[in-house]
Amino acid sequence: MKRVAFLLSVLGTCALVSCTRDKTPLGPVERAGLCPQQEIPWPSIADSPWPVMGADPQGTHRGRYPGPRAGRVVWSLVLCGWSWPPLGVVVGGDGTIYLTTDCPTTKETRLYAIAPDGTVMWSRHLCDECYGSSATVLLADGRVLVLAWRYGIEFASDGTELSRYQIEGANRTTKPGVGPDGTLYIVAYYYPFPALAVQRGGNLLWTNSETQFTLGEWNEGWWVSMSPAGDVVYLMTTGSASPGSLVALDAHTGTRLWEAPASWDSCYPVVDSEGNLYYSRLREEIGYVLCSVTDQGVLRWEGDYPVLPGANLALGVDGSLYVRGEKDELLCFDCAGHLKWRVPVLSGLGRHGGEVVVDCEGTCYLVYPNRFVSAFDRSGHRMFTCELPERGIGLTGAAISAEGRLYVLGERGLYCIE
Repeated sequence: MKRVAFLLSVLGTCALVSCTRDKTPLGPVERAGLCPQQEIPWPSIADSPWPVMGADPQGTHRGRYPGPRAGRVVWSLVLCGWSWPPLGVVVGGDGTIYLTTDCPTTKETRLYAIAPDGTVMWSRHLCDECYGSSATVLLADGRVLVLAWRYGIEFASDGTELSRYQIEGANRTTKPGVGPDGTLYIVAYYYPFPALAVQRGGNLLWTNSETQFTLGEWNEGWWVSMSPAGDVVYLMTTGSASPGSLVALDAHTGTRLWEAPASWDSCYPVVDSEGNLYYSRLREEIGYVLCSVTDQGVLRWEGDYPVLPGANLALGVDGSLYVRGEKDELLCFDCAGHLKWRVPVLSGLGRHGGEVVVDCEGTCYLVYPNRFVSAFDRSGHRMFTCELPERGIGLTGAAISAEGRLYVLGERGLYCIE
């Protein structure tokens, strides 16, 4: 009788925990959804709150400091024109904000340096009629590097132009990859859209034309992510001949290492401190879902809850993933792909554009495609929603400063939220 009771107990336990073999390579900590993230030192870029678009070379959209809590617009600044596709905001170690914007009246693109109080410190001409082609990186030596169309332009912090060099092809890379040694990784804006590795000064190291790194319908600029060691470059290809792929290239030679299936409107990959990658792709009968692959391109997991096509991911310090849902929701997943929570967000504000960022404490900020910004704590409770004086086609970039401020770049101006 005791033996029967024991067998029933075992069967009951199996029913509760599901005795099927786990087919994913996740370890016990990851299966529990716990993936604490480490800050990755990067010697070539500035030690600042937000030195590149996406916050870091891995594209985590995670700030190093707590963000705003009150939801109050402190100041706004009207610029000379508009910023689309998303050109982003970067923040220096002294709090200076740098951004580029296109000026339709003068038909030029300009770089702005803005003080934390919203005062324009200086602005500089970059190029004529090169709309949507610039990207800004804050370098470890204190220089401000802008990739603008066919040029790399380096400025001192006081606005002095220090060097201008030609880069092969035309840049359309929203977020370039920056290696630990300062090598720049971009995609050239000419057929067949090759990936390039370029040194500061313009010296071309390698070109990879095997894959056409073409643009998806809503991904308006290329995005390059780096492995934690800086030895692998990750790009997304969404060509007309195939649904798309996530491609890994050797950072030193440009050799293709592997590729994983992606889709026409997949979001760009986010890399965690262990080297795992997260992105979205189309799953039949569900829509776009999140998935994760190892640093060798092996599938770790694929989700089953629909996310918004092309929406960016933010990776929290505990490994949580934040993304807009297909059904006017903000979603939070753990690092094993389990849905932790979902909360309704404002509807009817557009499906494309906007951004999700997260601070060092797990507070998530949803920048809607136009006018509104909401904050949610790590449990999904709404902390505030504020309205911005923006009536353009969309808000496009956000960054968190050391002073607990959120800077949001819109089509017409820059906004500061505390």
